[in-house]
Amino acid sequence: MVSLHRSSLRAAVMIALATAVWLFVTGTGFAQDNPAAQREKAMETIGDQLKVLVPIARGEAEFDGAKVNEAASTILTQLNRAEGLFPEGSGGGETRALPAIWEKPDEFAAALNRAKEAAAAVAEAGKTNDQAAFQESFKALGASCAGCHRTFRAPES
Repeated sequence: MVSLHRSSLRAAVMIALATAVWLFVTGTGFAQDNPAAQREKAMETIGDQLKVLVPIARGEAEFDGAKVNEAASTILTQLNRAEGLFPEGSGGGETRALPAIWEKPDEFAAALNRAKEAAAAVAEAGKTNDQAAFQESFKALGASCAGCHRTFRAPES
C-alpha cells in the first residue's frame, strides 16, 4: 500500500514538473495572462543591463566591448519582447503604463522603435569594440528611454 502511495505521489510530482517545464518553454500560463507583470520583468531586466552600461559610459568602469554588446543585446531582446506586452486593456492597477500608450499607439510604436535602434547601435559599438560609437549610441539610448518614460509612464509614487 505504501509503494502505491509513493508511486502515485511520484507520478503527480512528475506531471507537475512536466507541466511547469511546458509552461516555461512555451511561454504560456499564468504570466501570459498578466502582460503588466511581463512588462515589469522586461523593464527590470533592462534596468539590470543598464547597471552594466552606465558605469562604462561615465568612465567609472573600463570599456569592454563584449560586455557592452551582451548588455545591449539583452536590452534589445527585451525591447523586442515588449512590443507584444501592451495589449488594449492591460493598463491600470499596479502598472505605471499611461493611457497615452493606447491613445497614441503610433507615437508609442515610434518611441519603442527609437529605443530599439539605439540599443542595436550600442550592441554594434560593443561588437566592433568602438568606444566613441558606444558613447554616442548610449546617449541616444538614454534619450529614447527618457522620452518614452516621460510620455508613456507615470512617475513613481
